[in-house]
Amino acid sequence: MKPAVVFIHGFNKKSEYWNKNEFNKDINIEKIISKKAYTLLIQVDNYLVDPKMAVIPIIEQMKLCGQKKWTIVCHSLGIIYGLELLNYDMQISGLCLIDPTTLDNIFVEEITNDGWTEIVKYCITAKYNPSPKIIFHIHLDYDDDNQDRFARRIKFFKQFIGKNDKSKIIIHPNKGHMIHYTDAPKIISSILNIISQ
Repeated sequence: MKPAVVFIHGFNKKSEYWNKNEFNKDINIEKIISKKAYTLLIQVDNYLVDPKMAVIPIIEQMKLCGQKKWTIVCHSLGIIYGLELLNYDMQISGLCLIDPTTLDNIFVEEITNDGWTEIVKYCITAKYNPSPKIIFHIHLDYDDDNQDRFARRIKFFKQFIGKNDKSKIIIHPNKGHMIHYTDAPKIISSILNIISQ
């Protein structure tokens, strides 16, 4: 089965930023990956809708590509769609999560009063039980000034790496939230590693 990669950007970003970001810097992540796998850039225009409904157009686009072995690459809040896609029979072999949002009770409290009703509902009801066949590469920024937040994130994301010995958390010291902008070669290497499994 041919490898394929879906790219899902974060909140308030654009799909083209996987190649040239909003600062006009070439990072060419999708272009480089497209030499080894089929790629699909997803544009998310509204992150405030129910993720269970929002993934349906993504699934339809994936099905149009034929039989593929998928790797899902998500930045930040894109994790919601990446995790939701695991609930469908789409031959997903791995997820590469780039500084993903920690979908815990603290996050729910933070967004409850911001009008993110559907995201709050999703986070409260979501059950994460990925197949042991799924490889997770979870890229996290580490900042000396925010150690409590980092510890909280490690605690949350450990649940995704315990079932498959190829899964791991990868730390990027002081690279910021946009790790794929500041450390693109490591992100590319991680994606290629997943699709080669």
